[in-house]
Amino acid sequence: MPTPSARDHLRAGLLAALLLSHGLVALPLGPRVTAKSIAEPRAQREVDGWMALAGPLGFSREGFIDTVIAGSDLLVSTDRRVVGPMAKRWKLLGIGQAWALFAVPIDTPRTLEVSGIDAQGRHLLYRRHDPEHAVLADVFGYRRVRGVYDRGKRTRSYRELATWTAATLMAQDPGLVSVEMLQRERLVGAPGEVEHPRPKPTLRHTIARDGLEGLGATEDPGLVE
Repeated sequence: MPTPSARDHLRAGLLAALLLSHGLVALPLGPRVTAKSIAEPRAQREVDGWMALAGPLGFSREGFIDTVIAGSDLLVSTDRRVVGPMAKRWKLLGIGQAWALFAVPIDTPRTLEVSGIDAQGRHLLYRRHDPEHAVLADVFGYRRVRGVYDRGKRTRSYRELATWTAATLMAQDPGLVSVEMLQRERLVGAPGEVEHPRPKPTLRHTIARDGLEGLGATEDPGLVE
């Protein structure tokens, strides 16, 4: 077996550093825990569960909360000091990543709705996980397309998806005067909790046949069939 050269050692060291740095970015640290965030009812229920383990170890409830806040502050601050400088170099070299492991479950999932508006009114064409409204379901169900709208942000990719969706649906139905993409957010409760009675609109994007765009989130067109 040939003896590794200095070049081999250097290459191995660079690869190890890259893997370590990407592993740090992927750590599920989550947002910084503050006194305000941990005082929320849902967070307090999490504390109740953890106290079953922390209590026998000598932690009081207040002491455990103070430890969590201090530990979160240390972890997030250290992560920013370590990962921040590396992220700038990654961007320059084109070797960055845009994912991380899940730190906490998402309790406010969003559902995408796509509607067409014609002279008769508004018609629901697609709703996620709704077999009765499944126009372009193969497209919206594709994992890479879901990544465009699941974040709930009006990014450039999201606007491009909305433009493509409007052009495709209007080509299929010449009677459509506009197409609307709407996301509804609902609160999923823990066992025994009551869910939000009606999903609320959080992101609304309308494209008319003449190309004009309408943006908004507060107006609720209602749940249509």
